[in-house]
Amino acid sequence: MNSQDQELFLQHLSDRDLKAEEYIWIPVHPWQWENHLISIFAEEILNGKIVYLGQSQDRYLAQQSLRTMTNLQHPEKPYIKLSMSLTNTSSSRVLAKHTVMNGPIITDWLQRLIKQSKTAQELDFAVLHEVYGLSVDFTKLPKSHAQQAYGTIGCLWRESVHQYLREGEDAIPLNGVSHIQKDGQALIAPWLQQYGVESWTRQLLKVVITPLIHLLFAEGIATESHGQNIILVHKQGWPTRVLLKDFHDGVRYSPAHLAHPELAPELDQLPPEHAKTNSMSFILTDDLNGIRDFSCACLFFVALTDIAIFLNQNFDLPEKSFWQWAAEVIQNYQQQHPEHASRYQLFDVFAEKLRIESLTKRRLFGDRSIQIKFVDNPLAPFKLQVK
Repeated sequence: MNSQDQELFLQHLSDRDLKAEEYIWIPVHPWQWENHLISIFAEEILNGKIVYLGQSQDRYLAQQSLRTMTNLQHPEKPYIKLSMSLTNTSSSRVLAKHTVMNGPIITDWLQRLIKQSKTAQELDFAVLHEVYGLSVDFTKLPKSHAQQAYGTIGCLWRESVHQYLREGEDAIPLNGVSHIQKDGQALIAPWLQQYGVESWTRQLLKVVITPLIHLLFAEGIATESHGQNIILVHKQGWPTRVLLKDFHDGVRYSPAHLAHPELAPELDQLPPEHAKTNSMSFILTDDLNGIRDFSCACLFFVALTDIAIFLNQNFDLPEKSFWQWAAEVIQNYQQQHPEHASRYQLFDVFAEKLRIESLTKRRLFGDRSIQIKFVDNPLAPFKLQVK
């Protein structure tokens, strides 16, 4: 927050004879305030427990994720992720307290694991840190509106991509690879023309897949890394590395199968009421196939399948070649790291079938029951080629 905003907000409290030290400041989305918070928290607003301070002078732009904001005047400042009471794609976009509290804890943990791993350092990927989180303890609200208020106020501050870019680097979300611009040309068309379709695609698969299978095989951690949560860093269009984000609830692991269980974080616990209404919102599990599928569904079925189809339709790249090259990336990692051999069987990414969420059913029928189905794994035909 800039000094001008601080002075303005302090003056607003002073004008109402309120003491700033008795309040905690937390940003909320203007849409959320106007459409939900005013009515839900009418009692707290009336008695002065919640005070509207106005808008900041900095302007913000919504990212793809809708509730995450970029500071337009200072893009290097942390992004702000805010609670919004709406369903976007298949999920409610409120922010439950335990997820807000766990964001900084989980990213601290992941960054620590990356820093102590020689392999991770060589892969040169990074996790955007959730630097701070604020939420409301909804259990302390009056019963009259505690349930209605659940998750409606919450904020996470996340490191900006600009904190990680080096000289000569630029970045796009991974799903930007399949973006068609207003002139009808693919965003990546000049890059493919310069470097060649095969060379560029092989490099893309190498820099995208390797860090995520490293976390799965070497650490026992699955990540919900899809086309929006993977940031592709490039130099003049040539893929160089990835930045990963959105881990306030986007990891899954079995404590008994972590490579470094002594470093496992103490998480803010999942409330039973939350589990009843959102059956897919959990981090800890003993289902090892479920851990594998959590990573594989997001990376292979969602993110890379979209790119494979796009390259086939627009640049005549056979999908078989795409998935063979993807398999070779995994094969190379496995051959270079025989120390994880037992993990390659434990988390078999070449299994015949993968379990994925039926996102349309989830949107139609809600989160109270698990909506999953099994699909063919595009990597399975290449299993015999991988030792």
